[in-house]
Amino acid sequence: MHARDLAEMALFAASRGPARVALGKRFNDRGLVEYWSASKRRYELWLACLKSPETTDHLTASEKLQSVIEEVLSSEMLTRVWTAIGCACDEAAGVEEAGPILINIWNVHLQARHRVLGRMVTGGGLSLEQLIAVNRTRRLCERWTDLLLGHLFATCPVGKFAHSPRRVRQFADEMAQNRGRDRGWDVLRASLSFSLHAAISSAVANPDLNRQVAGAVLSECPSDTFDSTGLPKSLWLIRMERTSEEAGALLDRLLDPNDHRESALQLPPRHSL
Repeated sequence: MHARDLAEMALFAASRGPARVALGKRFNDRGLVEYWSASKRRYELWLACLKSPETTDHLTASEKLQSVIEEVLSSEMLTRVWTAIGCACDEAAGVEEAGPILINIWNVHLQARHRVLGRMVTGGGLSLEQLIAVNRTRRLCERWTDLLLGHLFATCPVGKFAHSPRRVRQFADEMAQNRGRDRGWDVLRASLSFSLHAAISSAVANPDLNRQVAGAVLSECPSDTFDSTGLPKSLWLIRMERTSEEAGALLDRLLDPNDHRESALQLPPRHSL
């Protein structure tokens, strides 16, 4: 999965965020563990490349470095949006479980961002053309992030996750004035997709880990929020794959003659990560 798809995932999460918060439901352990582990592993790979980018079969060292920088910047949209939603869900459920884990990952992502900005300042390993491109991506993602947080302004603690709190408030005010009208999420998604495809290179740094992060987020979205038009194809496929895997695992447990537990549907007890 390309980092551009994670940016679309951020828009999808923002559009469903208020509904998820309104459920007042706690996050599930499996999704949190998957999100945490995939994000941590991806961070480690980011740092390794930022420290010493290596040539691959398909990319030069500078192209590999650019793909990692673009992934850090564009996937940060989802990290900020999802952390804001998770903290709001904790508050609605009267617990403090998902928020600390999500904030931990957000802090880790911030460390990667700071390293990326430092690399951009020195220009080491990138051509002038690449530097201009990744800086354009940075500005684009920052503005889109604040727009999505503006949508969550009334239901989530978005201030500390904003690039510009003032800009978030401006977006929130504009949305409040247009309340009751069509929000045009399909139009926004098309606009985001077009702008990111024009700004970000086709190279992908960590497709499998990006896919795991997206899957963990999708696992927390209410099933009745999915329809045939509201979800990008790549994310829809992940949703279907996860649903099939979970159903298959449940059937295996139910039909296992050696499994005599009272309830195969019982969730495992919560544990700290």
